[in-house]
Amino acid sequence: MPNNIPQIAVAVVAALHLWFLILEMILWTKPFGRKTFRMSEEKAQTTAPLAMNQGLYNGFLAAGLIWGLLRGAAGFEIEVFFLSCVVVAGVFGAVTASRAILWVQAAPGAVALALAMGVRKILGTARNQDLFQKVKDLAAPGRIEIHTLGTVPTHEWAYEVTHGEGVDVVIDA
Repeated sequence: MPNNIPQIAVAVVAALHLWFLILEMILWTKPFGRKTFRMSEEKAQTTAPLAMNQGLYNGFLAAGLIWGLLRGAAGFEIEVFFLSCVVVAGVFGAVTASRAILWVQAAPGAVALALAMGVRKILGTARNQDLFQKVKDLAAPGRIEIHTLGTVPTHEWAYEVTHGEGVDVVIDA
C-alpha cells in the first residue's frame, strides 16, 4: 500500500479539481455555490461566465492528472507537469483572489507533487493546524511534519525534526 500513496495523492488532487469544475460550472449560481463563495445572486449571475471558464481550466487539470494516472509509470512526467500547474495556479489564485486557494488547491497539489517526486519527508508550517492536518492526511504516517507558527522559531524546529540536517527546499508562498 505505501507504494501507492503518490498515486492516491494525485487521484485526490484530480478529484478536487473535478469538484471545482462542478462547483464553478454547474453550482456557481445555485444556492450552494453562492453560499460557498459568499456571493449575492446578482454577483453570481454577473460572474458566471468567468466562473465557467475557470471551472473548465480546473477540468483540464483533472483530465491531465487522470491521464497521467492511467498511463501508470509512463505517466510520471505528465503527473509532474499537471501537478506543477496545479501548484502555480493555486499560488497565483492565493495572491490574486483568495488566500484560501493556497490551502484548497496549492497545498494538496504540492504534497502530491512532493510524494510523486519521491520526497521522503515534508515539513510544513501552519497557523491553522486543523486545516493543515487535512493535507497531512494525504501521506503515510510520519511523512509530513507540521509546525504551528508562533511556538518555537521555525528554523530551530526544522533542525530538531531533521536531527540537525536541515531542509533541502523551502517554498514560502
